Amino acid sequence: MIYEYALEPELVASWVDRAAYRFFDGKFGLGCRRIASAFPSNEAWRRRVVEVLEATFVGRSEPEKQAARKRLDALLSHFRPISERRGALATTWRQDILAEHREYPFAALLGHATPRPTAPIVIAEDLDEQHPAWILPTPPTPRRAAEFAKALRPMLRFARDIRFVDPYFDPEKDNFSEPLAAMIEAAQQRRDPRGVRFQVHTAINEARRKGLPKEASCRSEDIAREICNTCSARFTANLRPGVELAVCVWEESAGDKLHNRYVLSDIGSVGLPAGLEQARKRQLAHTDDIFVLSREQHARRWTQYRIDSTEFKRARAPLIIVGK
Repeated sequence: MIYEYALEPELVASWVDRAAYRFFDGKFGLGCRRIASAFPSNEAWRRRVVEVLEATFVGRSEPEKQAARKRLDALLSHFRPISERRGALATTWRQDILAEHREYPFAALLGHATPRPTAPIVIAEDLDEQHPAWILPTPPTPRRAAEFAKALRPMLRFARDIRFVDPYFDPEKDNFSEPLAAMIEAAQQRRDPRGVRFQVHTAINEARRKGLPKEASCRSEDIAREICNTCSARFTANLRPGVELAVCVWEESAGDKLHNRYVLSDIGSVGLPAGLEQARKRQLAHTDDIFVLSREQHARRWTQYRIDSTEFKRARAPLIIVGK
């Protein structure tokens, strides 16, 4: 749903020319389906972009250089390129990106026209809305664990902070636990799995209380403890050594209702109308329409669903599960 595009530093440096950047304006960042990747690391990539810009303006006046640098700073701040700290450049960006793409594929590799790159690097100046490298498929997603992971893998694999939100999440049931396990596994398919951390946010609501005996052992804290213990038993084996999963159990309060289901991340978020639950065997044809949250929606939910949130009543302290 949200895809990682590798951008050649020479290309980004050329975008201080507003005409060259016009096609890409508003196409990267939170609320979009494309995220700019600063390969191999933010520091090395940004340094190279600045070096290219300064080389371009050799012999130009100091005011021109300063104006270009200000435009570049504003540009980088606007689309906020991210990096998973894949490493340092061993040779050149083009050589290294091809090797990295073979092992950990990007959605596309976008390069500058000069010198002319070879496939699979796409000349960014040749792009239009119908170019194969720019078209992102949006088919309905079958509600099965493997399909959830497949649809969200491009986002999961380079996000650093991932929060699964479903107020009806029940780790005792395979139709909930299997999709979560599949998505956790997909997110850890990266060069350093320790670069990601997870949270699960669920709730104690009337639907969960229904059918439980009305006795002291069914207090909210006890129910929350059971949810946390079940998550620990079920998901510890799915976490690579040192990777953390925080389990947060909330009670509904007078504030916003815990109802919608999301996969939130630091690079963008999606909504899952039917939730994190996969279809039962008799419902295998069921699909869902996963959608990308706008920048404003993401900001709201990102603030709302965090370990130290004050918008809901805490049923118990969060449980932190660590992979061994």
